[in-house]
Amino acid sequence: MSRKLSPLNSRPHAPNPYLVLSITMVLWGAAFSSSKSVVEHVPHSVAALLRFGGAALALLVALAIFGNRAAG
Repeated sequence: MSRKLSPLNSRPHAPNPYLVLSITMVLWGAAFSSSKSVVEHVPHSVAALLRFGGAALALLVALAIFGNRAAG
């Protein structure tokens, strides 16, 4: 039996969009308060390196894990 999918959830194992949006809002909001705190303790250039370097590493790990799934 094939499972009918609604237009909003066209993939059978897609995450709940409200959960993904909620996580995005929490991470986005935490970025401002954490960057304000970090800049008080380290120079701006080091804080930028930590922020963007860490984000680049996280994206590379996500690409390595989920990269093949997005193609198909």
